[in-house]
Amino acid sequence: MKKIILACLTLPVLLAACAAPPADNVSSAHITPRQCQDLAALRQGAEPTHQRLGSEADVLLTAGYNSVTDADIYPGALHHAQRRVNYWYAKDCQNIKPG
Repeated sequence: MKKIILACLTLPVLLAACAAPPADNVSSAHITPRQCQDLAALRQGAEPTHQRLGSEADVLLTAGYNSVTDADIYPGALHHAQRRVNYWYAKDCQNIKPG
C-alpha cells in the first residue's frame, strides 16, 4: 500500500519535471555589471567582502541553486549552477574590470 501511495505522489512530480522547459532556457538571464565586477575580483583572488559574496550568491540563485531545497543533491546542484554561472560570466563579463 505504501508503494502505491508513494508512486501516486511521485508520478505527478516526474510528469511536471518532464513538462518543464529545458534548463538551457534559463540562459537568457544575465549577470549585472556589478556582479561581473564582483565575480571578476573573487576569481582574481581579491578579498571576499560581503558585497562580493552577496553578488556570487545572487548569481547562483539566478542560476537555479538553492542551498535549502538542493541540500539532498549537494554538491551536484551547486556544480551545475556554477557551470551555468561560468557560461554567463564568459558571455556577459568579457569587458568588465574587477571591482
